[in-house]
Amino acid sequence: MSRSLRPPRFSGFTLVELLVVIAIIGTLVGLLLPAVQSAREAGRRNSCMNNVKQLMLAYHSYHDAFRRVPRVWHGRGHWNIDWPNYVSSKRGSVFWELMPFNENAALFDRARGDIYWDAGEGWNTYNRPCYSQIPGFQCPSDTRARVHGNRPSGQSWALTNYAINFQAAGRPEFVNTDGDEAAGGSCSGAFINPDPAKTNFTPQIDVGRRFTDGTSKTIVFGEKYRTCHSGAQQTNPWGHVASVVRLTPIFAYGNPQGTVSYTECGGRNDNNVGPASKPQRASNPLTGTDQNAWNSNTCSGMRTQAFHTGSMMAGFADGSARAIRDDIDGDTWWAMCTPNQGDSPGAF
Repeated sequence: MSRSLRPPRFSGFTLVELLVVIAIIGTLVGLLLPAVQSAREAGRRNSCMNNVKQLMLAYHSYHDAFRRVPRVWHGRGHWNIDWPNYVSSKRGSVFWELMPFNENAALFDRARGDIYWDAGEGWNTYNRPCYSQIPGFQCPSDTRARVHGNRPSGQSWALTNYAINFQAAGRPEFVNTDGDEAAGGSCSGAFINPDPAKTNFTPQIDVGRRFTDGTSKTIVFGEKYRTCHSGAQQTNPWGHVASVVRLTPIFAYGNPQGTVSYTECGGRNDNNVGPASKPQRASNPLTGTDQNAWNSNTCSGMRTQAFHTGSMMAGFADGSARAIRDDIDGDTWWAMCTPNQGDSPGAF
């Protein structure tokens, strides 16, 4: 039997069909990418919230151990006072004081409790603990800044995305006629004095007496960008010297009434206090080379920032961590910053 000869048939896509498939895939990818990015940011946001929770756990562990709230800064504010005869005095920032309570005890012990001392090399410039990168002090959502400013790792103060409320961890009521120094003292006297009675950074008070407005209503920690300025070496170092206030990891730096922003010792009047001090919705870092020239209306090192799609992670004195939106009512925000003014914040 003879078989008829037919031309072979090839299965496949026509050009039109191929283009349709490519278009469908492109559409699906376009729909999927925002969802992936949103999921990634949700993960980063959760990580940042967990960092705040860990800070609050360390905060309360410190309080349980010493029966006082952690302080903005303790001890002398300059590393080279009385050099070379200066003896370690166990000084440092609030983040340094919390080290033994947040899995960083080895670093704290190695430095004898002094933020500028390296057990192996003494005062060696590049081995001070304050140059150490601490992962729990950084929020992964802040992808625009290096962890050590614009210097190589370990050659400058390491940065953090967190800051403590000066109203809760300082002595905002302890002022002289200049507005924000230790009474009768110079700038240096206010910040380098190891005597807690002579500095506005070391309140000797417990949680119960400090937070008379309620621990669930007062913010202790808030978020900041690590740096506000593309040309700056640093903006928010976790362990910078206390005598340069604009580089100290604090916010709400001013009087409790919210009417005076303190500016002595390198501080800035960038709406530090009052209703206008609520978290900023800062975007890209400012350009230029002058770290003193940041714009208070865009990104200020004296303010907190809401960089999680308009919200800021905050730790409250009761140990909780919650998100604060940048469109919060200003009076409500300031009521949450002040621990003992007799005010009560509204809904947020």
